[in-house]
Amino acid sequence: MNSGDLFHALNRSVRQPSRQLWLMAGAWLLLALPVASRTTWGTWLFWHFERGWPLVILCATAFWVAAGIVSRLQLLPRSGGWGGAVLCLSVTFLSVIFIVTFWRLYYSRTFLAVIYPLSLVILLIGCRNGGRGAVRRMAVIPGGQGEALMTLPGFAWQLLKRPELAEPVDGVAVDLHRELPFEWSLFLSDCALKRIPIYHSAVIFEHETGRASLAHFSEGLLGAVHGAALHAALKRVVDVLMIVTTVPLWLPLLLCVALAIRLDSAGPVLFWQTRVGQAGQPFQLVKFRSMLTSAEQNGSAFAQRQDDRVTAVGRMIRTFRIDELPQFWNVLRGEMSLIGPRPEQTEFVERFKKEIPYYDYRHLVKPGITGWAQVNHGYAADKDATLRKVEFDLYYIKHLSFWLDFLIFIKTMRTVVTGFGAR
Repeated sequence: MNSGDLFHALNRSVRQPSRQLWLMAGAWLLLALPVASRTTWGTWLFWHFERGWPLVILCATAFWVAAGIVSRLQLLPRSGGWGGAVLCLSVTFLSVIFIVTFWRLYYSRTFLAVIYPLSLVILLIGCRNGGRGAVRRMAVIPGGQGEALMTLPGFAWQLLKRPELAEPVDGVAVDLHRELPFEWSLFLSDCALKRIPIYHSAVIFEHETGRASLAHFSEGLLGAVHGAALHAALKRVVDVLMIVTTVPLWLPLLLCVALAIRLDSAGPVLFWQTRVGQAGQPFQLVKFRSMLTSAEQNGSAFAQRQDDRVTAVGRMIRTFRIDELPQFWNVLRGEMSLIGPRPEQTEFVERFKKEIPYYDYRHLVKPGITGWAQVNHGYAADKDATLRKVEFDLYYIKHLSFWLDFLIFIKTMRTVVTGFGAR
């Protein structure tokens, strides 16, 4: 069973996205729509007001699309939280407003003001019930990485002492890379005959934590790399379009920040630094200067909490990641992407290549302004934290997809708002 099949099998009994979608659609039709119709047009039966048909159909489509996206995102690790639901529903309902305005269709502010919050409540309740609330009963064969799973939440773990099951389980986890004694091999064969699913512990670890298991990282890597060409080409188009079409939004902010940096401390507004990009190629990364000009006079060093080298304006723009916005230039030049592993300084790369297994695999894809490690772990200031970030980065490389990119985008919005992981 490959990792994708495993992930869906692990969650099929507790998530059931198709059933979840139909339940939310039913709640919307039987609860939200009648209430909005009654409030707006004075009737529980919206079809009695013929002019409202196009608006109702558009709103129903918006809700269905948002619910479908959120249900799909729930199949990814570390996808909890209401931010994704709010963002998806807001975007689809804004699309409804755009369509009715552009085509000059009938619309009602009252109907939209009522149907949107009701839709959001149904979506949030549906996502909560379809999340990881159910506990999965899992037996673990001792040895290898199997026992390391025991700390993962969302499971009722049963560490087997003998090759037999004392109670029913939803599956058996085993490290398939270790040589099993004969009696355990017979036990697995018996489980297979009884149609009890058998799962590789490394894949469970990856899909529950969002981190790659360095002990088994090579599994599935070649397929992911070979299949990444189309993803990279489409992603390049999306990167450029997003930056170009949002110029009116971010350009005034850049000018204001540049002026604030100039007034706050002596030195250049922009800071250029050599970083390592795709295929290990160095490039000049640009960002707003957030430290004193003397910050690296004794060499490069990780930023610490309450770092004295950070200026007053620098502390603010680092908290909300505004200092990274000039890297749109690096993206337009093709040196970076909007989403990918963060590029590191040359000296740090040379050091970690010798200390952390598979570290260089981070350079298989373009580095990004934001990434899976940034939104899940935050800043790394030592070897142990860097090791954890590498596990997140390698998971991203193994499981490249636009769904994962979209989840990173949603989490990035949370990071920008909360300042998560800033130094």
